[in-house]
Amino acid sequence: MVGATASTSTLKQIALGMHVSQHEPRIFNVPNVRGQPVAERVELTETTTSFVGTSAGQDANFWLGRRQDLEERRRLEATRDFVQYRPQINSTDEQDRALADLRFLINRHGHTGVDLWDPYLSAEDLLRTLFFCCHSNAPLRALTDGRDPPRDATQECSTPEEPAAPNPPFPDRQRVVFERDAGNREGLRLEYRTRRGPKGWHFHDRFLIFPNLRDGPRAWSLGTSVNSLGKAHHILQRVSNPAMVAGAFEDLWAALDEPQHVVWRSW
Repeated sequence: MVGATASTSTLKQIALGMHVSQHEPRIFNVPNVRGQPVAERVELTETTTSFVGTSAGQDANFWLGRRQDLEERRRLEATRDFVQYRPQINSTDEQDRALADLRFLINRHGHTGVDLWDPYLSAEDLLRTLFFCCHSNAPLRALTDGRDPPRDATQECSTPEEPAAPNPPFPDRQRVVFERDAGNREGLRLEYRTRRGPKGWHFHDRFLIFPNLRDGPRAWSLGTSVNSLGKAHHILQRVSNPAMVAGAFEDLWAALDEPQHVVWRSW
């Protein structure tokens, strides 16, 4: 009775894998952190795969899987759990879409607080992102490494007619922008810190973090700095270990606890 009514499947194909160690290793030199060559050796394995039986081909299960993949892709894009940006020449559409997606996440999850972590984070970046948080007095924290982004190749090749004036320190330039554009700061509780001096450590990754949600932290990897959103191919994706990311941010934030580390506060 069970065999006649239950949903069953028939084994149609088996994949067999064979791994064979090769006698000759790969030998090469790698520069260490001091630039000195170090000999390395990698043992090699050759893998072959053979199939026994007939392929299922594009049967009903194949198309069901395709439809499920498409539905999952749409769900990930709707929640912004996984979004790709592919900019086109002479178009800023992807830049606008990427910023809109960040603002969507900030307003959807930011009622208990938002952390933005980016080595090149500037005042202009914060005006484009955290200033759009609609949750009044939600704690907003921003962390930068105090570095200007790399210059474009066109800028590097251009030769100024006169020597450029000395650039003011990074924190001072950010404060000028805030004083000019921060507006009335209504309901804004934003603190912006930078790594400076012997405390803290350099960082590279870029994250949008929601550390205080009721069901635990959530975090998204930006795939690029805020100033580069949508300008080159990158992926915005939700990370699978948000508590670890939130904890790493908290460790660095706590280490940068002196007045010299505070670039700007909204209060």
